[in-house]
Amino acid sequence: MYLTPEQLRKLQLVENELICEVDRICKKNNIKYSLYAGTLLGAVRHKGFIPWDDDADICFFPEEYEKFYEACKNDLGEKFFLQDYRTDPHYRWGYAKLRRNNSEFVREGQEHMKYHNGICIDLFCLFSVPDNKLAREIYYLKFFLIRKTLYSEVGRLSEKNAFKRAVYSLLSKISKEKVFKYANRIIYRKPSELVNLMYIPNAKSCKYGIPRRCLEENTELEFEGKKLSAMSGYDEVLGMAYGDYMKLPPEDDRESHNPASKIVFPDD
Repeated sequence: MYLTPEQLRKLQLVENELICEVDRICKKNNIKYSLYAGTLLGAVRHKGFIPWDDDADICFFPEEYEKFYEACKNDLGEKFFLQDYRTDPHYRWGYAKLRRNNSEFVREGQEHMKYHNGICIDLFCLFSVPDNKLAREIYYLKFFLIRKTLYSEVGRLSEKNAFKRAVYSLLSKISKEKVFKYANRIIYRKPSELVNLMYIPNAKSCKYGIPRRCLEENTELEFEGKKLSAMSGYDEVLGMAYGDYMKLPPEDDRESHNPASKIVFPDD
């Protein structure tokens, strides 16, 4: 089910409420974050959501996300739920989400998943990758396997290819706690080991990351009428990810990418 224009805008407004809650907590607790991916592009090109976009992304350095995680224990509003593998026993993704309580957004193919499925925004950690090309390939392979193992609980039922379903069924038997423990050993490196590239989850056009110099300082960009935090090197990052990013894509490519089987908007 794809959303009508009216539903899409209503969804964006709920997501904007979630973004503003992240911004409020981060400003209160001096936590560094940035608008990210399509949300960063939307801020630069549209001063808000890309008109056809149905999700929102924010990124942190790992240590800044941990500060945010701790701050949410006291400061997160009652309307919201911070979801990661520590707060939701059924959650299986390698990044966190901020969910809106009293709402639902059920992705197609994920109807059987038991985790909190309120309308959400994605919270990514950007972490260091090796400079060495061979080590980088191995590192990328490790995280590919981690992602597939975590996805296996969905893939074992929703994957159309029988062989892949069988592989996912085997992977789903691996304890997710062990997977997260292994991933965290890689993500939380000592500062002396940090390098010049940052790994971007799921970004095919920046497979091995973006220069750290783009992320060290922050600026502010207008987003839906409010000034929000953004990485100062956004021009270089967006150029790497999208090429001529100020040029609108062909109309056939202007579509949302998260079809839902069910959506319920909050009533407050």
